[in-house]
Amino acid sequence: MLRSALPSVGVYASMNNNTANHANGSFIVNHNDGKVRVGVLSTSHGVLNTPTSLIYTRRGGPPNLTPDMLKKLKPAVSGYQLDVMQFLAQPSPTTLKQYGAGAHKFLCMEEGVVLASNRDPVMYEYGGRPANDTSVYAMIHTGGRQVTVEGYMDVVEALQPDLYVTMCDEITADVKKKRAVSSVTRTTKWLDACLSLQKARNLSALPLAAITGGALPELREQSAAAAAQRDVAGFALCGFGTGEDSCDERQALLGAALSQLPETKPRFLAGVSSPAEVLDAVSLGVDLFDCGYVSQVTGAGYALTFPLNPDERQAAGQADAPATASGDAAATAASTSAQYQEQRGADAMKMNLWSTAYRLDRRPLVVGCSCFTCTHHSRAYVHHLLQSHEMLAEVLLDMHNTQHYLAFMEAVRGAVQAGSFTKFHSWFKTHAEGEAPLEQPPNMVQGSRGGLGQEDGEEGKRAAAEAGGSPGGSAPATKKQKWTSV
Repeated sequence: MLRSALPSVGVYASMNNNTANHANGSFIVNHNDGKVRVGVLSTSHGVLNTPTSLIYTRRGGPPNLTPDMLKKLKPAVSGYQLDVMQFLAQPSPTTLKQYGAGAHKFLCMEEGVVLASNRDPVMYEYGGRPANDTSVYAMIHTGGRQVTVEGYMDVVEALQPDLYVTMCDEITADVKKKRAVSSVTRTTKWLDACLSLQKARNLSALPLAAITGGALPELREQSAAAAAQRDVAGFALCGFGTGEDSCDERQALLGAALSQLPETKPRFLAGVSSPAEVLDAVSLGVDLFDCGYVSQVTGAGYALTFPLNPDERQAAGQADAPATASGDAAATAASTSAQYQEQRGADAMKMNLWSTAYRLDRRPLVVGCSCFTCTHHSRAYVHHLLQSHEMLAEVLLDMHNTQHYLAFMEAVRGAVQAGSFTKFHSWFKTHAEGEAPLEQPPNMVQGSRGGLGQEDGEEGKRAAAEAGGSPGGSAPATKKQKWTSV
């Protein structure tokens, strides 16, 4: 077990594996499975069991969920991600300081760990104008502005987060080497400036050193090595999810940076949060992620449906299968079901609730899911809300998707603790790259009216005719159907 005390307020002394916990926070690696690890990141406002994902916020609020809704999620929400740049104005640091309680109370996040990052993982703020040696240009909700280290730290001081990412000269993966070199130089310079200001202002937030370098492994190593020489609480791997050529390239870049970092401190990765990408990063030793992926799929009208373990996939398949089928009837059912997969806009990870294939589907989003949406509402209802452009659609989808994603992270931690992460990773990758498991159209599922099951009679015939299909088949895509790729 590796233990590291995080640096105290204004004091940055060298640390070793045996350093005792400090009141400001600590990180303990409880179990290793090769490079993969599970740990506990403790702060004065709560504990994060790692690896984990932090709830995505936009200007301090989750896009669709209120604080009381978040409290209903199981596994429980334990951490939030804020974007420093979104608090440069409306509200300004001055307003936040006048309020006087920091982000935890101002944004109703009293029961969670707050991490203030340097970017929004969904909406990229940088690149509008070139950065220079003293400031970076960011596009925010009030327009573009040059942000200095002093202005950046003004926001950190006002937010009073548990952890924050030092200011970074963000670049995309396609920049030239000269630009990447300047990014590394500036980011290291700004790291020292952030630490100096933190000490001078006696700030309690724990710094995560920004690491950059574009798509060049040698620069990633250089940036990480420089960050590792500073007495910081942890590290932030910046600039990912910005156009890497492939997953293999991203893995090589992550590996290059992580090879220079101590094992005793947490690593945060922003901009990479799809389940398969998270597993790839966890396999290299990354601990913290954002939840931007959940926000993106929710906004596009998708429900996450991927299984959390192999047994769950089998059970889900049995739950969606027709009660009986034999001979020619079985062949017809299989053919119709295969056609249904194409028309429903689904893949192995998610289903598209915009699809008219769900207009009569009385089942929950995921059979057996315990979230509020799945225990109270049907696919048909969520589909109707989307078609009606009701904001409640995204609220219900977000409740399901967030809980499903948090449960996924819990399953990842369980696999690491059980020593079976490699097997879990391989199984999930095979599932994610494969086709969606066959699921029967709603009007083929055996059942009685009023429950999850068959739509028959005049109502079923009329709905099928409107959709351009037959009562016994599935509804093909229509021009009203919205398709979004995520």
